[in-house]
Amino acid sequence: MHTILKHSFLALLLFFGTFSCKKVDEVTSVRFNLDFNENTTLPAIPIVLTSPVSYDYPFSTDRPDDYAAHQTAKSLVQEVVLKEASIHITAPEDANFQFLELVRFYINADGLEKKVIAQKEVVPEDIGKDLYLDIIDQDLSAYLKKDEIVLTVEVDTDAVTTEELELNILTLFGVKAGLL
Repeated sequence: MHTILKHSFLALLLFFGTFSCKKVDEVTSVRFNLDFNENTTLPAIPIVLTSPVSYDYPFSTDRPDDYAAHQTAKSLVQEVVLKEASIHITAPEDANFQFLELVRFYINADGLEKKVIAQKEVVPEDIGKDLYLDIIDQDLSAYLKKDEIVLTVEVDTDAVTTEELELNILTLFGVKAGLL
């Protein structure tokens, strides 16, 4: 009987200890999203590439209004994960991504190594105007704490495209930060 009470008491302590830690985390930190969008033009690629081509897009991470809206600051960032990485054709209307063989997104920042953060190693033959990449799960907080990040988009083709494409490139980051 004494052993049963002892185990029940320990189970209750473990349950409330876990529940309390989650509650403390909820009142001492905040979670929100930061997106980095780029509207760009992909020139016509009149030949099938024999090696991937890369395009760099620098973004400032100095976004005090975004942090202030969530009662935090960039210096209080605890964790950052990529939640979405996608490319969308905005023009011409009838275009698609069927000419692509693979796509990779890299992130880079001053003093940090360049990392693959998302990719689509095999672009489906029936792909339309929207391409969603597979996310590589990793903490990217060190990058968003820098003043600027560089998003590199690498593409390889298995067909030609004779017209330029208007694109929207989106990366959506989930941020966990301490409260002010």
